[in-house]
Amino acid sequence: MELLSDDPEANVAQNWQEVGRVAVQDRWAEQIYRLQDQVAVLSKRPSDEQIKSLQSELDTLSKSAEDALANAEKARLEADAARLKNAELLAQAEADKQAGETVLRRIGQFISKYLPGNK
Repeated sequence: MELLSDDPEANVAQNWQEVGRVAVQDRWAEQIYRLQDQVAVLSKRPSDEQIKSLQSELDTLSKSAEDALANAEKARLEADAARLKNAELLAQAEADKQAGETVLRRIGQFISKYLPGNK
């Protein structure tokens, strides 16, 4: 093969032989298959719009969860306060019952002692 050929077809053939040798040395076929695999993997990834939409939904759900937790904590505090108030009212009711029984007992004692004919 001539290096300085005047024939354009010979120049093209020589150029293709050089390209073929480089393609074999650099393993273009393997690189092409790897790149095709990478493109396939990347095409399966969600788009930026999908990611933003999902992030927005996640933010909304997180906010809802935080609100629910805050409401649950508020309800727990209210329930604790109600239990405490209930215990106070029960204690007061017991004290009132005892006082009422004492008053009734003393009235009964007074009636027995001071009113005639009840002895």
